[in-house]
Amino acid sequence: MKNSLKKILNGRLKNSLWMVSEKGISFFGLIFVTSLVAKYIGPSVYGELALAGTIFAIVRAVAILGIDQIYFKQASKKSYQNDQLIINAIYIISSIYIPLSILTLSWFYLFGSGQHTVFFVATCLAVYIGVIDIRAIHLDAILLSKYNVIANLVGILISLILRYLLVYFDLPIELLSIPIILSAFIPFLLRQAIFNSKIKLQSSNFKRIHFVSYYKYFLKVGAPLVLSSLSVTIYTQCSNLILATFESTKEVGYYAVASTLAGCWYFVPVTLMMSYLSGIYNERDEEKSIQKSVKLFRSISIFCIFIIIILSFFGKFIITKLYGDPFIPSIKIFYYLLLANYFSVMGFFFFRLTLKYGGYKFLANKMVFSCVINVPLTYIFVRLYGVIGGAYAIIITEFISSFIINLFYKPLRAKEILLQTIGFRSAK
Repeated sequence: MKNSLKKILNGRLKNSLWMVSEKGISFFGLIFVTSLVAKYIGPSVYGELALAGTIFAIVRAVAILGIDQIYFKQASKKSYQNDQLIINAIYIISSIYIPLSILTLSWFYLFGSGQHTVFFVATCLAVYIGVIDIRAIHLDAILLSKYNVIANLVGILISLILRYLLVYFDLPIELLSIPIILSAFIPFLLRQAIFNSKIKLQSSNFKRIHFVSYYKYFLKVGAPLVLSSLSVTIYTQCSNLILATFESTKEVGYYAVASTLAGCWYFVPVTLMMSYLSGIYNERDEEKSIQKSVKLFRSISIFCIFIIIILSFFGKFIITKLYGDPFIPSIKIFYYLLLANYFSVMGFFFFRLTLKYGGYKFLANKMVFSCVINVPLTYIFVRLYGVIGGAYAIIITEFISSFIINLFYKPLRAKEILLQTIGFRSAK
């Protein structure tokens, strides 16, 4: 029994290390090359790139229909014998994403500035490729993230090299659309090949009756998750939209740089949680589940605080060296967003834990409520304080969403987890 448990834990640890290494290499590589690009194109155009990412992140949140959350939980149980769910999930996502994308691009072309439209098209394609890559979720769920590492690193490496060459040879900035698309397309192709060779699932043909059944199922189960994901996407991206509307894309560029660097460490605790939450999902003893949750929450909290302290000392140096003087206004925003990211990490923990108890409706209500709070807050603070106001609004929203609202979902027992994390025992 002990050897079996040790083997499982070692498997999760190795999987976590693979996921962390992949995301770390790709993310920091992306930061260094993106900083060259940002210097090359300036805050205004960089802000347009960020705005494109914001818009299609919202489209993605609607199209995914909660399938990523549901599929991860089901795939971690290793209960699938054929690829029917994967095929139907891709068709369902496509049936939503493509029409919404066409409407979005048409609106931007007809009523937007019309400048650098190619960035919006490239971002649209890259996000679509990523959102239908269900195999990536499957590999993470069954602790085979090392294959995701291989696929993603190849794609990121090629994309970064192309971006560097575009800057080095002073080529037209519109050509940046090519590496944007390839950063998603190359991993997609490699992952499909790896998945087909490593995972033995019976092939199944597309059938309309199955498609309709899955559609109804995901609409029923996934609709609350859509509201949840859409709301959190809106309130995390709300600053970009409001800044673009009432300030300019230059302010969006400042905020985007600060947000990227302030969240550069986010993937580490989230990746660790993704691996170890599988054990909590499968734990049937409720008290043991709580103890595992407390241990994980405490470890993640300590790690986050340590990282925030380190980054606070080097934030100014990093921004000025990587992005240059034009992005100096990003420094102050960066410090505030570090705190917001800590609250966000803790919120992600409770979000995933709530899924264990089937709290889809609660998540939907919570995120909608958070969104309702954040949108007017962002508007008010941006109008009063400018770009820094967006950071104020997201800090307040993340704190309420992560630590206050979760207390009202009894099956989660968030109060017990929080009290035990700091050494107190709460009465049941």
